[in-house]
Amino acid sequence: MGFAEKGFWRFSYQKLAPSATAAGVMDVDETEEAQVSQARRPRSFCRIPDRWLVVGLVLSNLVLLLALAIHATRRPPCHDDAQRRLMAEWYTNSGINDDLKRTSAYSPILDWFDMKPGMRTLNGALRDNASIWRQPPSPEVDRAWDDISTEGFEVITVPESAVVRSGKDPAVSLRAPRSWGAGEDAYVAQIDVFHQIHCLNELRKEMDYDYYYQSSRSCAAPTWAS
Repeated sequence: MGFAEKGFWRFSYQKLAPSATAAGVMDVDETEEAQVSQARRPRSFCRIPDRWLVVGLVLSNLVLLLALAIHATRRPPCHDDAQRRLMAEWYTNSGINDDLKRTSAYSPILDWFDMKPGMRTLNGALRDNASIWRQPPSPEVDRAWDDISTEGFEVITVPESAVVRSGKDPAVSLRAPRSWGAGEDAYVAQIDVFHQIHCLNELRKEMDYDYYYQSSRSCAAPTWAS
């Protein structure tokens, strides 16, 4: 053939020598498997003694505690008296109505009143009864709670346009009685914060149930039980 003439067939097959037995082939296979298993064996890393690990952890914790102590003892710039007065003046002189309108549901109150905040320090101790609203029940305490919850005056009237802007349907909303003198375009509404304070006051009364409710209920057995 033409390929043989050009020298492409220079190699030829030969029979295995008698010494290449099946046992010899098995020996070669076992050697290759040993080399593969040796290559797959994970490398052993240098093990750090346990005592050095403990020493490292202790030192890192000491450094962390030292950094926290330095940070706690350092007086932050925002706690400077002059800067605090400056921030308080800016805070109290800046109206927040625009911010409340962007982050709250519609309320005509934000159009009627300028919600200027104020700075006040409160005592948050759980067992401190210096505030009258945290004292045991008494007529004075009840008057104080009624004052901040506007008891009896928490209901207001709003025009129909305010009802529509709040997402309500005037057709199913409650109109104010004519006796209130608010006009034909008056609907009943309630300021939510006073409603929440009212509910908080009711929970306070439940904590002193005997003072507020026990005296108004008779403990006598009903007539039908005798």
